[in-house]
Amino acid sequence: MALDRKILIFMMAALLPISDVSAQSGIVSFGGDMVSTSTDLNRAGASQLTQSGINNNPLSRDNRLTVATDSLFDDANIGVPFSSTVSFSPTSGYTGQRFYGGAVKPAIQSSAPTGFNDLRIRNAGTNDDLDVRIQDSTTNHALWFAMFFKKEDFLAGGSDPASIVTFGPSSSLSVTFTNSTSVQITNFGELRWIVYSEGQWWISARNAAGKPNIMPANDPDSTTNIGNNLVFTDTFASGALDYWAPYNVVDTTDASGLSSMNFEPGYTTPAKPSFTLDAGTNPFVLKTFTNIEAIGLYIEDDQFSTNVIQFRLGRADFSLQVSVIPEPTILAISGLGIGGFFLYRRHRRNKQLLQEREAELADMV
Repeated sequence: MALDRKILIFMMAALLPISDVSAQSGIVSFGGDMVSTSTDLNRAGASQLTQSGINNNPLSRDNRLTVATDSLFDDANIGVPFSSTVSFSPTSGYTGQRFYGGAVKPAIQSSAPTGFNDLRIRNAGTNDDLDVRIQDSTTNHALWFAMFFKKEDFLAGGSDPASIVTFGPSSSLSVTFTNSTSVQITNFGELRWIVYSEGQWWISARNAAGKPNIMPANDPDSTTNIGNNLVFTDTFASGALDYWAPYNVVDTTDASGLSSMNFEPGYTTPAKPSFTLDAGTNPFVLKTFTNIEAIGLYIEDDQFSTNVIQFRLGRADFSLQVSVIPEPTILAISGLGIGGFFLYRRHRRNKQLLQEREAELADMV
C-alpha cells in the first residue's frame, strides 16, 4: 500500500507543471505615490544634450511645424536621447516601476534653444505624476516623448524568462492624464503605443489609415483627444491594437540620436491633421506579436501658436496575456511523471494478477 501511495504522489507532483499556464495580467502599473519630493528623470535637467545646425522641416515631414520656405540648417534639438540601456526613470528617490525612453524638443530657427522646463516625477501626495513642460520665447517648437517598460521589469509574472507576453482577448492599454495642464497638448498632439518584439520596434495606429490612438483636439474626425483629465483605454478586442508600423528609432545616449525619435508619416493633407496616408506609403499593417519584450507610449506635439507644451501623465496601466511555458528541466520531470504513471499502472496490474493467482490457489486447497 505504501509503494502505491509513493508512486501516485510522485506521478501527480511531476505532472503539475506540464501545462501551459496563461493568464491576463497587469504587467505595467505606473502611478501612485512614487517620490517624496519632485525628482528629475534620469539624464534630464542640466544633462540635456543639444543637436545644432539641422533642418527640422524636411520634405518628409507633414508641415505641421514649419516656417515658410525655410531651407536653412539653423534649427536645433535638445533633450534626452532614446535609450533602452540607460533608465529614464529616476535612479534614486523613486519607488515606481522602472522605465526607459527619451524626450526631445525640436526648435525652429534657434541655434541654442532652452531645454525642458520640467521633465520629472512630480510629488503630489499619493497621486504623483510624470510632469513634462516646455515653455519658450518661440512659438515654433515641438515635443517628441517616449517611455516604455522592459520585460525584466514587468509585473505579475511577466518578467519570468520562461513567460511569453502577448496581446490576448482581454488585453488593454490605459493612460490617465491629470490636471488642466494636459489641455495644452491640443494643437497637433497625438499618442501612439510602442512595442519591441522580434528584434524590432513597432508603433501603433488606431486603424488601417494610420490614425493615432489619441488624436489632437482640433482634429475634425476626432472622437477622443488629449484634454483635461483624460482617461483613455485601447483594447485588443476593439481592434485598436491591430495596426503597427516599424519604428526605426535609434537607441543611443549620444546627441546625434536626438532627431531619430520623431515619427512623421507622409500625410495627404499637409495643412490639416487628417492622418490619412497615401496607399503607396502607408507603413501600417496588421501585426500579431509572438512575444512582447517591451511596451510603452509615444507622445508628439507640434506647436506654432503658443509658447507652452505640457502634459502630466498620472497613470499607465497595461494588461496583457502572460503564458508560462515549462522549461526543459520541468519537461524532463514531467516526462518522469508520465513514466511514473505507466509504472503505477503496471504495478497495480501486476498486484491485481498476483492477488487473483493467490485467490485461485486458495480455492484449490
